[in-house]
Amino acid sequence: SFDGKHFVFNPFGVLLFFYEKEFENFWHETAQPSFLYDYFKSRNVRIEDILERKTISRTELLSREIEDTTAVSFLVQAGYLTFKKKIDVGLYEIDFPNIDAGQSISQIMLELEYGLSQGEMEDKGSELRRAIKEEKIEDMLKIIEELFSSMSYMSYGSIEKIEKVEKLESHYSQVMYALLFGAGVKCEMERETSTGRIDLWFTNNGVGYIMELKVDKTPQEALEQIKAKRYDGICGLRKCFLIGINIKSKDKKIEWSVDIR
Repeated sequence: SFDGKHFVFNPFGVLLFFYEKEFENFWHETAQPSFLYDYFKSRNVRIEDILERKTISRTELLSREIEDTTAVSFLVQAGYLTFKKKIDVGLYEIDFPNIDAGQSISQIMLELEYGLSQGEMEDKGSELRRAIKEEKIEDMLKIIEELFSSMSYMSYGSIEKIEKVEKLESHYSQVMYALLFGAGVKCEMERETSTGRIDLWFTNNGVGYIMELKVDKTPQEALEQIKAKRYDGICGLRKCFLIGINIKSKDKKIEWSVDIR
């Protein structure tokens, strides 16, 4: 999308869909993901370098050659990020153009930064999507826990250097977002409401899922924040799962508390 209103599609992806007669990540297959992997690895791009950025300016897009620009500008020009809307003169809100692009980027970043293989993401992603489809919330959270525990502990050194709890919680929200997107679940991070920001939010088949993450606290505290700030007011669906999650920074274990509205 060049203006946030008019969108393009991947013609080879459409052809492969009709040929295979099933939905797959054809966006990734018809692109050249190896160049993304090499780019991220050679420049030590981190998850937050991409997910913390919500906007991009025209100046940033035009000021450097593509091989020397920022990771976000590179992804916009490569088609893995797109303009969602124009915010101001020369300033645009950006997002993944589709779930396939988001899934591809998330899987590459999780493999590079946390040693979580794309094969494992594909296998667990299928289980996760099935659990969500069948509304088996405990199964869904256990799969997320398994993915979390599979991540390389060698990568946690940079996290431990973050002293403020707020920064730590923000980082883990980004990791959880990447895990969900990498598994093929389209979600939103830091969804704004009139009372605050929801850490993670997604819907499936008329059911909403609201997640609030805490670090070294309790899942009940996270759940109570959802209720106190009435985050479920955005739901408007037949059912909404309120999920409070606590992450123990020492051993990276997660625990949760769930309510249904």
